[in-house]
Amino acid sequence: MPTVHSPRVSAKVAPILAAASRLFVERGFEAVSMDAIAAEAGVSKATLYAHFQNKEALFLRILTDHVTEFSRRFDIPERFDPGADDAQEILLRFGRSFAGAFRDDGEGFALMRMFMSEMHRLPGAARVLHENGPVRTRNQLARLLASMTDAGALAISDFEMAADQLTSLLIGHDPMDRAVGLPPPPPAFVEARIRSAVGLFMRGYAAAGRKGRGQ
Repeated sequence: MPTVHSPRVSAKVAPILAAASRLFVERGFEAVSMDAIAAEAGVSKATLYAHFQNKEALFLRILTDHVTEFSRRFDIPERFDPGADDAQEILLRFGRSFAGAFRDDGEGFALMRMFMSEMHRLPGAARVLHENGPVRTRNQLARLLASMTDAGALAISDFEMAADQLTSLLIGHDPMDRAVGLPPPPPAFVEARIRSAVGLFMRGYAAAGRKGRGQ
């Protein structure tokens, strides 16, 4: 899957990011030089260095963009409307978008494997990626769960903890498996796990007088 960059990326920077991403995935971080990136992007070395001080800064920008765009694939409504929405169906849709993104993001996992081997060159990068990926998703999901609780569909007191619990149930150890190069699980297994996870979550956080519909 090609790396998707924000529309806010300038016309000069976009080809640099695309070229560097291709080369990093094809050759690995260590084997790619700034000269090779400039040639692949069709820009001068002066232009490249005007935007990125070194290869490490460029790699971090690619990772940050990728993690940010990755988290935007998830189907998380801003609010829950009890008159029109069904809480369990909304969480099932989120679960499918969440698990599907992890299943399909082969390039992202290739970049993350490189990051783990090169993170000693990028002090502070782990925190930046964490805040732009997992923390952003947890906060969005926590707001949705708070809205569901306000509407009486669920009974949750710690929304961030509940968001962490749901995402862990939905994907299990898939991220670690993909990070070390293992293939994604079969689609039928993923769908069964999503239904089981959401059913368990709904039963665990059922509001008084309500019961989750199970699987």
